[in-house]
Amino acid sequence: ISVSLKCRIGVMETPEDDDDDMEADFEYLRNYVATAAEAGISQVILHARPAVLSGLSPSKNRQVPKLDYGVVEQISTEFPNLRVVLNGGIQSIEMLESLDSKYTQIDSFMAGRWILRKPLDLVRVQSYLESGDTKSLTAATETVHNALSEYQIFLDRSLSSRNPMYSLGELCMPLYLVLENLQDEGEDVDDSIHDVLLETMRLLESNSSRKAKLAGGGGNL
Repeated sequence: ISVSLKCRIGVMETPEDDDDDMEADFEYLRNYVATAAEAGISQVILHARPAVLSGLSPSKNRQVPKLDYGVVEQISTEFPNLRVVLNGGIQSIEMLESLDSKYTQIDSFMAGRWILRKPLDLVRVQSYLESGDTKSLTAATETVHNALSEYQIFLDRSLSSRNPMYSLGELCMPLYLVLENLQDEGEDVDDSIHDVLLETMRLLESNSSRKAKLAGGGGNL
């Protein structure tokens, strides 16, 4: 069984502790990772921002204290037999490229909110990993079209279920994010992508109208 560990690079009581003994903090992190490595973990995922125990909300603690990617690089250098993954603050494919070029000892990168917000950017990530090229979404029309077609199949199956796992709002959210993602590209949407988006919207609209009719007593139960 392969076991991984995910943690922050440090812990502080309040945001004001940010300038305390950084050397001691790193020594604590090093010892912590060493203990986990000795126990048999194969991978450590380091969120490059210290956790603050009081004085900040969880959402604010995702913005401060400042990120320190150098700490992740140093851990990766000191533990060559451990797969070290950098997490925290990656917001675009351009930023991923920059980090990958600068922190050459780090094995991999993890992104959360960026991909949740811009799901089609995974197309550009795949392109970068395969060829080093970050082509635009317009240049990846076939991949985007296939992804949307697969989602349409999933959507149809979900809407037809007697015991749906997701609400209509939850099913609509990915489409909203995809549209926003395409608009952010600032390029014309290919006709094939436009068509599959329209078909998916009509599917949602049809389902919504049917449910409204049943709720109003217009359907046969």
